[in-house]
Amino acid sequence: DITFAAADGHPMRAALALPSDPNPHAGVVVIHEIMGLTDDIRRITGRLGDLGYAAMAPDLYDGYGSKLICIARTMRALGRASGRPFDDLEAARTFLQKQPGVDPSRIGAIGFCMGGGFALLWAARAPLGASAVLYGEVPADADTLRGACPVIAGYGGRGPVLGGRVQRQGRLLF
Repeated sequence: DITFAAADGHPMRAALALPSDPNPHAGVVVIHEIMGLTDDIRRITGRLGDLGYAAMAPDLYDGYGSKLICIARTMRALGRASGRPFDDLEAARTFLQKQPGVDPSRIGAIGFCMGGGFALLWAARAPLGASAVLYGEVPADADTLRGACPVIAGYGGRGPVLGGRVQRQGRLLF
């Protein structure tokens, strides 16, 4: 774990995994699910490092109050498609770009569940090379994603939460 400057300047925790060789590597911002920066997200971040990516998973709940309040604020920002979490993701992307051995022109994102929703929306606004969405919320308006970088998404088609919505919206969005 490391700390970096969040968008408002406060120190924010993150997991960071850098490949061992000094050659420039593509970077990936890993966006956690609703439970936050868990050991599982740290493991995934490390695995991406083992595969040759520079990977960073910021803790979007760090420094903003109790976990329940942070979850509520973060979900509200996701619903509005704007707010502090998007700013903090951008701060993480900028920090990752400046790390030794990172090719600053090759940064992408991967998000899980709640983080998948952020990865999808962020794909339309950030200078990302690609975004991987694993079971994230799909916006109701396809225009929200105009200009997005390439996106790969995986959903459980029979999933009780998003499965039906993805099937209905998928044709419009992807």
